[in-house]
Amino acid sequence: MNPAPPPLISSVTAAFGDDVFEPALFHRRRFALRFDLGGALGVEGFVRSFDRGREILTSLFAGRDEVVLVVSTYRDLAPLRGELADCGVRLGAAAETWSRSEPDDRRQTFVADRIPVAAIPMALWAAIAAEIGVRPRSSGKVFLAAPEHEMLAHPYDDRGMDVLAPRDHLAQLYRDLSHLLLDHERARMDAAFAG
Repeated sequence: MNPAPPPLISSVTAAFGDDVFEPALFHRRRFALRFDLGGALGVEGFVRSFDRGREILTSLFAGRDEVVLVVSTYRDLAPLRGELADCGVRLGAAAETWSRSEPDDRRQTFVADRIPVAAIPMALWAAIAAEIGVRPRSSGKVFLAAPEHEMLAHPYDDRGMDVLAPRDHLAQLYRDLSHLLLDHERARMDAAFAG
């Protein structure tokens, strides 16, 4: 039996469900967006992914002062904290940690903290750098959320980002950022948001 998550992580699971930190978030929600970060090897690919990710996150969290950062790993937290710090993400002394057992006997560990919106680019860097081999980088999976507004972004690697939000906000992002939607998932998003 896993212990209950601490307050920040609980606020995210309360807003989005207990499965929010599982893979393929987009495919488990009726209303969600999947964006193409355009990942490709090398510095140019990283810059393209980073620029696209910043555009999406700026639009999603417009008007917010801070967000909840949750990073998950199957490794020890000490190296993860160091990796995040190297990327410019400074976790406070009150950052929450939580662990849960997985069905395959692995242990997933989380760290969560509130960060100012000005730190979102550093968290994005940490999320996408590992796949491309850019340093510094983080081995953890990054989630950025404003649970009180039901907004969440998961840049799952340099190729893409899943976004959850209230349907009207998703519809606005669908229109404003149509050029960044992942083409091979576009039919599903069109069915949910076109017209």
